[in-house]
Formats: sequence, structure tokens, C-alpha cells
Amino acid sequence: MFLRTKVQIAKKRLTPLYISSLSVVALLSMTGQFLIQRQLTQQQHQLHVIGEAESQLIMNQQLSKAALALHFAPNQQQQQRNRSELETLVNHWAAPSQFLAEAMTAAVSGNDAAELQTLFVELEATFEAMMALGKQMLAIAPDTIGEGTSAEQSNLITQMLVEEETFTQGMKQIIQRYEQRLMESIYQLKLIEGSLFALTLLILLLEGCLIFRPAINQLNATLEQLASEQEKSERLLLNMLPEPIADRLKVEPQSIADSFSDVTVLFADIVGFTELSHRLPPEALVAMLNGVFSRLDDLTVRHGLEKIKTIGDAYMVVAGLPNPRPDHAVAIANMALEIQAEIKKISAEVGYPLDMRIGIHSGPVVAGVIGIKKFVYDIWGDTVNVASRMESHGKAGKIQVTEATQRYLQEHFSLEERGIITVKGKGDMKTFWLGDRVSFTAPDYKTVTLT
Repeated sequence: MFLRTKVQIAKKRLTPLYISSLSVVALLSMTGQFLIQRQLTQQQHQLHVIGEAESQLIMNQQLSKAALALHFAPNQQQQQRNRSELETLVNHWAAPSQFLAEAMTAAVSGNDAAELQTLFVELEATFEAMMALGKQMLAIAPDTIGEGTSAEQSNLITQMLVEEETFTQGMKQIIQRYEQRLMESIYQLKLIEGSLFALTLLILLLEGCLIFRPAINQLNATLEQLASEQEKSERLLLNMLPEPIADRLKVEPQSIADSFSDVTVLFADIVGFTELSHRLPPEALVAMLNGVFSRLDDLTVRHGLEKIKTIGDAYMVVAGLPNPRPDHAVAIANMALEIQAEIKKISAEVGYPLDMRIGIHSGPVVAGVIGIKKFVYDIWGDTVNVASRMESHGKAGKIQVTEATQRYLQEHFSLEERGIITVKGKGDMKTFWLGDRVSFTAPDYKTVTLT
């Protein structure tokens, strides 16, 4: 009877404690869910703003390029095509007012909001100026455009390039601001997760041995939730940076910049994409691009390469960084050949012709995450520029490589000498067409599931 009474008393004492501890844990869980969801919502908004700003940048650059192409069109037929492209851009580039208004909905300080508002007003004015200049260019008589001698034309082009630079700098400031906020939001999310973990652990320890089992169940549930959110944060960071760079950035928040003496860069571009974008509805066009780039992402991971970015309909990938590898040129060449095979499969699947122009060059680059606001891994240097020229000076369905890359590949692939071509900024260069493999050791492919 005495023991039973003691047990009953103990139960009466422990039950309120147990209920209280569970209530505190539940409150922490709900609070954590609210804070985490708010952070994730902010991150989604920031990513949306960054994506819209990059779209505005692309339209801005395309407008200037179209005006230049019209100005220097070599013949009437090309002139008409360039005029049509410029007219399409002028008519379809929507004013950035709505995007700029959405960007202001993010939580910002009073001073920051005022600075952004001033910047947005300047960008809107620059947009209007670009539109006006484009319409003036179109208003010039067709028989005078393309001669490259009209002072009026030259003046319009000069003004448009000045406005393009102003617009580009403004948009880059917006991108940098919101990328900084994105990284701050990720950091805050980690702090929330760490605080929730520490508080939950303290409460469970205070519960004592008599209620350990139910407490540990609650801990497990909380840990699973925290692990899931941690995984989301890690995936978000790894979507922006290579894993080794992300790991370094966590412990070294300062700017990261590395020099690599020997890498190989590949640019691949969809041939006739502008014409295709006019024929396909937006949903079909985006679905096609997503399908192509997803398949290229799969090849990139299988070959152990590093995707740098996509630029419109162009795809950029590099071998030899952030982890150096001696077979960087061979790895890129293998991927280039598989890209050609994959594009043929995609073309058969979608039911209309698709082809890619590919350019490759090897040499030194600088890579890293520069500054404290623009958290994007990128590479710079003459090697990148030459690789881009190899693609733009190439032909549909062909893989053009430089003499520097040819030296790495000559024992493994058949190569056809194209001859000397004139490359902007480089002068005359000897280039080659990449052919089939003549000797090949299959890479250690691994099964990849893209998310």
C-alpha cells in the first residue's frame, strides 16, 4: 500500500512535469516550423528576384546585340532578319516595373529600401531610353541601315551601349543585394535549427529517466525534422556552389579565388534557338530547354565535371577544377561526343530538329567566389573567352577544338584539321574538328538521380 501510494504520488508529480515538458517541446516545434517556413519563403522570393533580374539582363544584352547586328548587316536579306529580331525584342521586352515592385516586397531596412527605390527609378528610366533608341533605330529607312557610315546610326548605337551598361550595372547591384540576403537567410536558418536542437536536448535531459522513452521519441522526431531542413539548406547551397567550395565557404567566409594552370572548358549552344523560340509557345520552349539541360547535367555528373552555368541556350562546363585531374581534355571530349548523341535522341523525342554547336579550349583559368555579395562560383580568363569563340565560330553538329586542346587529344581521338580561322580578339588560330575515339578507357560512371 505504501509503495502503491509512493507510485501514485510520483505519478502525480511526474505527470504535470511530463505534460509541461511535452507542451514546451510542442511549442518549440511549432515556433521552429513557423521560423523555418518564414525563412524558406524569403529564400524562394529572393531566388525569384534573382532569376527575374538575370532575365532582364539577358533581354537588355539581346536588344543591344540586335541593334548592332542591324547596323552592320552585310546584305539586305540579313538586314531584314536583324530588323525583325530587333522589332520583336522592342515589342516583347516588358517594362521591369512589375519585377521591381516585387523586389521591394522583401524585408529590407528603411535605408536599404530607399536606395533600392532610387535604383529602380533609374532602371525604369534606362529601360525607357533603350526602348526609345530601339524604335529610333527601326525608324531609319531600311536602305540606309547596314551601311555603317550614318552618323545618326552610330550615335544611336553609342547611346544604346551606354544605356545598356547603366542597366547592366543596376541589375547587377540588385542581384548582389539579394544574393547576399539569400546567404544571410541560409545562415539564419542554420542558427534557428541549432537553437532548436540545443533547447530540445536540454528539455529532454531535464525530464529524467522515468520519462526517458517518450522523450527520446520526441527528440527523434525533432532531429528528423532538423535533418530534413538541414538537407534542404545544404541542397540550396550546393545548387549554387561546388561541394568543396561550399565547404570552404562555411569555414572561410572571405572571398575565395583559386588559380588553375591546366583545365579544359566547353561551350555548347543550341543552333537556331532564336528561330525556334518564335515557333514554339513559351511552355514548350521552357520544357525543351529543361529537358536538354537536365540531360547535360546528367552527363556532367557522370563524367565528374563541373557545370559552371547556363547562359540563355548555351551550356558551360569545365574539367580540372575545383579538383585538378590530368585527363581534363579527354573527359571534356568524351562528354562533347555524348552531347551530340544525346541531342540526336532528344530531337527524335520532341519531333523537330535540334542540333548543337560545341567549342573547346584548354589552358589556365581563375575560379572562385569573389566578393561578399555575389555568391556564385565562376571562372575567368582568356581560356574561357577562346572556348566561347570556338563555339560561336563553329558549325552545327560539329565540335571545334583549339590546337592547345588537340595536343591532349591526338592520341585518343581522330581529329580533322579545319585550318586557320580568324578569331575576334585573338587573330588567326589553327583549329580542328573532333572526331570519333581511337582509344578510350571508359570512365567509372555512377548512377545519378537528378533532383
